[in-house]
Amino acid sequence: MRVLFATYDGLLAGPGRAQSIPYVRALREVGHEFCMLSYESPERLADAPSVRAVEAALDGVPWTRLTWRRSALRDFAAGLRGLRRAASEHAAELVHARGYVPAFLASRLGLPFLFDMRGFWPDERADGGLWRRGGVSYRIWKRIERRLCRDAQAIVVLTERARDELRRLNLAPREASIHVIPTCADLDRFRPLPASERVPEAAGPRRFVILGGTGTWYLGDEMLDLAARALSVDIDAEVHVLTTDDAEPIRAGLARRGVAEGRCVVRRVAHDDVPRWISGAVAGLVLVRPTWSKGASCPTKVAELLGCGVPLLVNRGVGDLDGLLADAGVAVVVESFDAPGYDAALADLVTLHAGAAAGGVSARCRSLAERELDVSRGAARYAAAYDVAGRER
Repeated sequence: MRVLFATYDGLLAGPGRAQSIPYVRALREVGHEFCMLSYESPERLADAPSVRAVEAALDGVPWTRLTWRRSALRDFAAGLRGLRRAASEHAAELVHARGYVPAFLASRLGLPFLFDMRGFWPDERADGGLWRRGGVSYRIWKRIERRLCRDAQAIVVLTERARDELRRLNLAPREASIHVIPTCADLDRFRPLPASERVPEAAGPRRFVILGGTGTWYLGDEMLDLAARALSVDIDAEVHVLTTDDAEPIRAGLARRGVAEGRCVVRRVAHDDVPRWISGAVAGLVLVRPTWSKGASCPTKVAELLGCGVPLLVNRGVGDLDGLLADAGVAVVVESFDAPGYDAALADLVTLHAGAAAGGVSARCRSLAERELDVSRGAARYAAAYDVAGRER
């Protein structure tokens, strides 16, 4: 089909860059044709090299860029005009709406649309302290959420738990076509790299990695606590925080915890360079607030770390990770956010590495990523969702 792919996440950074483009490239290989529309921050739109890199990655796919105004209401008018123009110019037969705002706009085009809802966005904002449950914005978007689930030709969620909640809460009609597609990674790029192909900073001592966001949905203080504890136990280790967040509070937080400047790296890393930084790490720290809304979450960094052969230090209650990682020999659960809990997890991590069978823990991480979190697998599931939506036209 001819698909208009509209995303509120953007393509210049973050999840949109990491996921949307690899999916579109994979779906083009099986015959679908695309045009893209994304909301981008003014700062990123002004970064000409980044814009050129995305254009090159899209390989000729038409791309409409809208300026993100940091308000869903302010984004509506420009978004509706942009979607109508793009749909008309490219004779779109289906809108793949990634996020609530594009889905709301797509529902007004008169075209079939796939509601790629990702998670429960109003509840994520409430759990993150951005909205108040019972407030006007929350109540409006919960009503819109129900209508979008009713009107979409297909719905995509990231976890089995999210699908079950849609059914339990009657947010989606009984006959709705709901597809579970976990967050995947391009495993051709996210693969274990030998020391000779890593950046110089990643070729030295043992490294613990904090990748991506550290605020809002993530337990930032707890990840720094755990990293500091790991470095106090392993005197040869370093912690690398690879994030677009403000570096100074992170450096200051590590310093308060007794981490010497020479034992930590805090910096922004281009997405294409991430495998060169994380390959060979002892573990990736992924501690997420275990709220109700996070039952619908599947962090991008999980697929990227596992794809590069890096085991995880995680907490319980996040999406389907408890089931995905159970007994796979690729992760250690941090049971409590205190010194005894951290020490127990770090001891289990040592055992995980020491007890690895032939091929080691890195090979197990990679194998799990290939089975469950490869973008080619996710693209096949999206193609099935497109088929369902196409039959509803």
